[in-house]
Amino acid sequence: MIDTVSKKEATSFSNRVADFTIAHRKLLTLFAVLTSILLTTGIIRTNFDTSLEALLTESDPYLDELLLMDEAFPAPLQIQFAFVAEGSDTVFNSELLAAIDDLRDNYSAIPFADRITTILDYVSPETQSRLFIKTLRSYSEEDLDELADTALADRLLTANLLSDDAALTFAIINTDSDGISADDRLDIATAVVSLRDELSSRHPNVQVLANSDVMLEQSSQQAMVDDLTNLMPFVILACVLAICYCFRSATLGICILTHTLFTLLCTIGTLGYLGFSFNSISVIAPLVLVIISVANSVHIISIYKQAMHRGAAKIYAMHESISHNFQPVSLAALTTAIGFSSLNMCSSPAVQDFGQIV
Repeated sequence: MIDTVSKKEATSFSNRVADFTIAHRKLLTLFAVLTSILLTTGIIRTNFDTSLEALLTESDPYLDELLLMDEAFPAPLQIQFAFVAEGSDTVFNSELLAAIDDLRDNYSAIPFADRITTILDYVSPETQSRLFIKTLRSYSEEDLDELADTALADRLLTANLLSDDAALTFAIINTDSDGISADDRLDIATAVVSLRDELSSRHPNVQVLANSDVMLEQSSQQAMVDDLTNLMPFVILACVLAICYCFRSATLGICILTHTLFTLLCTIGTLGYLGFSFNSISVIAPLVLVIISVANSVHIISIYKQAMHRGAAKIYAMHESISHNFQPVSLAALTTAIGFSSLNMCSSPAVQDFGQIV
């Protein structure tokens, strides 16, 4: 008897929800659109966190050791440019040395660049003599060969700026990294890539490479953006096409597409307003949201189509679908939220963020 009363109360509440939704569908649609537009503006606040702290828990002993090392031995942000000689040649050739000299003249284009160290400025701490004592134009090929022999005999030089076979040399740029922000680090990475490309274009016969922590952060962030902008549309399109094929209706596919896009934009915008930052793990959360959104839409559409096949009008078919699906869809959403909330028990902050976003 109690079960019967409970079922009637639940059915009555579901019917009231369906009645309210159908009766005020235009007003609710307008409210949803305006709210979605407002929340979508938060997308411009979206941030990405590529730091190691986003992956390691605060109780991780490795993270503590890393912080202790940073405090005991603070190291400035460094940018390494590598110049590679072709074939059996060495870096002591006029064209490659000219590229190094070009970098020395233009490295200040990198934000916060403080100083540069190259073989052109090298002074031996043992003999207190400079490796290059004349302008580059003054050296003949024979002179450069002699310099190569001298450089290879210098143990400190071959351990820092020069390879053992003199086929590769480094130019190290130190930056004034105190107090720089995440945006500043990305600006540095962009400037490094731009300068590397300019050097390669001005010296096409010289292989110029660049490496730095900021470039790794930039590539990681770009990979996250690519996941959101390339993989996401593919997943949405695949889901919509499957719905269109199964239900034989392009209109329903467009409805699901609209619902999914609104859900996605609102979620990302809300995260932007709340100050959440995407990391390499939580960036897949929007994909999960797409799947959940499509699954909920399919429940509504399936009952709606069944009622339509029985001859019910569109309004009554949607009323029946909402009244039948309100409980199961709400329960599914609740259990899904509980499941992903349990990820907050994980030790990794990145996994915790993933669960919180979903």
